[in-house]
Amino acid sequence: MKTIALALVVFLAGAILPAAAHSQRRMTVPEDGAVLSASPEEIVLTFDAQTQVTYIALKNAQGEVVSLETADRMRPLVRFTAEPGAMGAGAYEVEWRGLSADGHPLQGRFGFSVEP
Repeated sequence: MKTIALALVVFLAGAILPAAAHSQRRMTVPEDGAVLSASPEEIVLTFDAQTQVTYIALKNAQGEVVSLETADRMRPLVRFTAEPGAMGAGAYEVEWRGLSADGHPLQGRFGFSVEP
């Protein structure tokens, strides 16, 4: 009887834990640390599960915000895209926040530079 109960606990734990896992960022475009010869056409965040990006900002080296055009309307997505406004040469940082499908808050940042 103890063996059956133990097997049931192990089975249920294996079934529940993946469902409770938080989304994770898989990749970004541009990649963190990339040196580009021209402004990127889009900023992309890719996640391993549906994620609602609730905030995204692109800033230059002086901390000035560069406009971003998004069309997601805060829908949960696996691939989030934003189109930046005019960008000159220099270093840039993207800061973002979001919610995974289980409601867990996520955040991150990555940087790149434009050197035409």
